[in-house]
Amino acid sequence: MAWGKRLVVGELTEMGVHARPVVIPGHASDVLVRHSANAELLVVGSRGHSPLVNLWLGSTSEHCAQHAQCAVMIVRHGDVPGSWEASTVSL
Repeated sequence: MAWGKRLVVGELTEMGVHARPVVIPGHASDVLVRHSANAELLVVGSRGHSPLVNLWLGSTSEHCAQHAQCAVMIVRHGDVPGSWEASTVSL
């Protein structure tokens, strides 16, 4: 897990973002929803799986949008490399 923290810190630092990554064991959607109680905004990414894949695997971002206790921003990767769009879901 230490290499993952270093990777995230390096990428964030390159973008000018100062953050302290925390690794918490558990299913991602459960952990994120639980910790949303102490947050103002939860930002999650979306891979844009097909509806069939989402039905089979579930969608962490959709689960968070439905159950988080704060506003949720879902960042979707566009078709063009380096392009991102964001949608915000409020309570």
